[in-house]
Amino acid sequence: MKALGSMVPELIILPVYSSLPSEMQSRIFEPAPPGSRKLVIATNIAETSITIDGIYYVVDPGFVKQNIYDPKAGMDQLVVTPISQAQARQRSGRAGRTGPG
Repeated sequence: MKALGSMVPELIILPVYSSLPSEMQSRIFEPAPPGSRKLVIATNIAETSITIDGIYYVVDPGFVKQNIYDPKAGMDQLVVTPISQAQARQRSGRAGRTGPG
């Protein structure tokens, strides 16, 4: 990285999740400053409900946290489960929606 010096663009990291205040969520729609890149880290809120201009890549772990009722415990549990193929297609479709081509 030292050898690259100023050739490495600044990275703007922005989270988005349902309980994030709307004024903070709106920052993801602002264009990245010249010479920088924007990285949006999102929960599955971004899977279907939003389109962000300038998204070229989607890195998807292929999992989701779901509330599942456990009758033995008598309560909901947050469980990490694999996503469906439809969810994977939906997530990958977030890239390139508003770009050229």
